[in-house]
Amino acid sequence: RGTALADIGGFRSEVGRIGKVPVGGEETELFLRLRTLRPAGRGLLDPKARVQHYISADRVTLRYFVSRCYHEGLSKAVVTKLAAA
Repeated sequence: RGTALADIGGFRSEVGRIGKVPVGGEETELFLRLRTLRPAGRGLLDPKARVQHYISADRVTLRYFVSRCYHEGLSKAVVTKLAAA
């Protein structure tokens, strides 16, 4: 018996951050495919889970924020195109 993640082939290589270009959306695209494969499937949330991220100084500037917002829009366009395929 395989897992849903294996059934959809895992993350797609054409989505996600590559090098220094902050285009993402890989999690959204993955979950869209999971939802298509198993529409009645359910996700689990562990409210006790914690994540600690280190944010470097270059990522707390207005310049980085604007760039990240722009690339977030590009990410959504890529994910939308892949979801329609």
